[in-house]
Amino acid sequence: MKKVFLVITILFFSLDSFSQSPQLWGMTEVGGTNGRGTIFKIYGDGTGYQTAYSFDTLTGATPQGNLVFCEGKFYGVTIGGGLWNRGVIFSFDPQHSVFTDLFDFDNTTGYQNLGSLIVASNNVLYGMNSAGGIFLRGSIFSFDINSLQFSMVHEFINSDGYWPTANLVEADQQTLYGLTAFGGTYGLGVLFSLNTTNNNLLNLYSFSQGTGGDPQGALIKSDNGKFYGLTSGGGHGNHGVLYSYDPDSNLYLPLHYFDRINGRLPLNSLLKADNGLFYGVTMRGGINDLGILFSFDPLTNTFFKLLDFNGFNGKYPRCNLMQASDSIVYGLTYQGGIHSGGTLFSYNPSTNIFSKIIDMGQTSYGGPIGKLLEVDSTLYNYTNDIDRKQLMYISPNPATSSLTIHLAEGSGDSEITIFTVMGKKVYSTLLKNCSLKLNIDFDPGIYFVRVETRFGSVTQKLMID
Repeated sequence: MKKVFLVITILFFSLDSFSQSPQLWGMTEVGGTNGRGTIFKIYGDGTGYQTAYSFDTLTGATPQGNLVFCEGKFYGVTIGGGLWNRGVIFSFDPQHSVFTDLFDFDNTTGYQNLGSLIVASNNVLYGMNSAGGIFLRGSIFSFDINSLQFSMVHEFINSDGYWPTANLVEADQQTLYGLTAFGGTYGLGVLFSLNTTNNNLLNLYSFSQGTGGDPQGALIKSDNGKFYGLTSGGGHGNHGVLYSYDPDSNLYLPLHYFDRINGRLPLNSLLKADNGLFYGVTMRGGINDLGILFSFDPLTNTFFKLLDFNGFNGKYPRCNLMQASDSIVYGLTYQGGIHSGGTLFSYNPSTNIFSKIIDMGQTSYGGPIGKLLEVDSTLYNYTNDIDRKQLMYISPNPATSSLTIHLAEGSGDSEITIFTVMGKKVYSTLLKNCSLKLNIDFDPGIYFVRVETRFGSVTQKLMID
């Protein structure tokens, strides 16, 4: 049975928020009041830094991966702390600054979660542990944020891969794709699919030395239906490979071989930017062997090195890049900068300008991990107002191929914006009447539709099947 999501979040904000630098959230694995990591927020121009939460040993320490945002809260994982010192699943309510230890990992459930959670289209969190479980090879798990129910989905063994280090990717409502760093036919990892209906896992491809092995980052899905990813080793000189995988034909293709000069040892995921290019970083290689920033055109398979990290602007980038609503790409380096604790940087794809925004590594923040997450503060600074609920109606919801957005009569010129759950803007238009029919070309999942009218502002959740 389909579950219809009609939860409505009401917003109050000024038009000035659209011209403001994006608010970015992230985590560090060290620093903070207890020295066990932090959740922080900062604006894209480097102002407004604030430690929102300091992790501790009792309720979870040393966070890993990315924050994800769902139903007004952040969710994430730690690899330390908690009841058994095996890490926890946590939530953080940014409106009330409330941190909650939701689940404590142990040896049986699996532990050492080095990747990130994902929010599936059914509003269930999925993640992977790199170690533990019955076979001591890690596990896939799910966590229902409504019932707070933890479930073991799959326990890895050597043949189907083990030691996953990234996050899963949802292809449709029943299928997740993922990677392991080891195991498989050649012991260098596998690419697999998981049916969430019957928890059946299929080993689709075993990585090898010649064409790329030991994938550390996650897959990304492109508009052409293919998945793209990075391996940290294998290929020419064992420096890593950028590859594609076509799930329809089960075809794996190495597209670029990394080397010492043009970057080596990529430990993260690619970013699919709004200009159609992929962007990424390598942890080592380049002129200074401190890592590089690069772009890749999937239409022509053209690789281009954009920047050599030099220590002052950061070094050893291992965090995923993100693109904010201002179309700027933001990232973090693990080390380097004035305090040797990493840097937060930006890259403008339109002007090809790289900027170091801040130097990390002071007492309050250091050792940045994961990728930054942009979340409009109006998505969690909300209040219920029954009158404002009448401003917008979306039909159908959930939607498949098309939908209609209806506005209250007399709304006037209205701006409609659609965001992903990660805060990325995927559609925006100015509406001069009271209805808009929209053909859907978004990936399946959960979105937020925000409208500004002369009566006020409102956001509703939209489900795309």
